[in-house]
Amino acid sequence: MRDVQRMTVSPADIFKTTTSSAEFKNRLIMLDGNFPFETQDMIELGKEYFSRYPDSASDRNLREIHEGYAIARSCILEKMLCNVETAHKPKLRVLFDDISMIEVTVNELKKEIGIEKLKDYIALVDRNLASIMAKIDEIPKGMIKERYIGGITKFFNVMYILRSKV
Repeated sequence: MRDVQRMTVSPADIFKTTTSSAEFKNRLIMLDGNFPFETQDMIELGKEYFSRYPDSASDRNLREIHEGYAIARSCILEKMLCNVETAHKPKLRVLFDDISMIEVTVNELKKEIGIEKLKDYIALVDRNLASIMAKIDEIPKGMIKERYIGGITKFFNVMYILRSKV
């Protein structure tokens, strides 16, 4: 039997066919987390990114750097939300995208699913985030790893605030 994850499109493949981080994010969301995102997949996406947006220490383009972080965050977030019920993912995406929405979103989720289910989701997302970080740690030092580190940092900050709100 073939590995179901390997039969889906990879983030690198999606990146090749999109023209912006917003389009990339929307295409990724449609997969509902069902895409390969192991260390090698991260590296392949990074190679595709740097073939489109070459970067060097002497010629920095902040817009392209932020685009790289956004692409990394899109992948990381969808994998963080793996095994969260699909119906609850949109609210969690809002929460992780816009920290100013944390109070409203937490209150809405408490009403919809209860505090215990919300705590379960937080524990699940924490485990998923730690797993993703371990895979990023395996990427060799360099520009590709830097984009993922820059992308994932935001989520650790949001998780800290989220845990304190719940």
